[in-house]
Amino acid sequence: MSTPAFVVEILKLARSGPVTRPEIRREMGIAEDTAYEWVAELVAGGLLVERPNDRTRGGRGKVAQAYSLSPEWGGKP
Repeated sequence: MSTPAFVVEILKLARSGPVTRPEIRREMGIAEDTAYEWVAELVAGGLLVERPNDRTRGGRGKVAQAYSLSPEWGGKP
């Protein structure tokens, strides 16, 4: 059984450091709902973990949740 392409692409993005769903959406050219579902699947499966997002947002509103590779998969603890 092969790994779905979306998993590979999201893990590549997360390998370089915390990434947000809006960043994943932009990089992959996918819909917001799709990014939400895929990230939720990877968090539930233990591949991604939530991280504090220390980056400030230029506009108004809430700062997006950041995700990174789980330490079990090579991410930083």
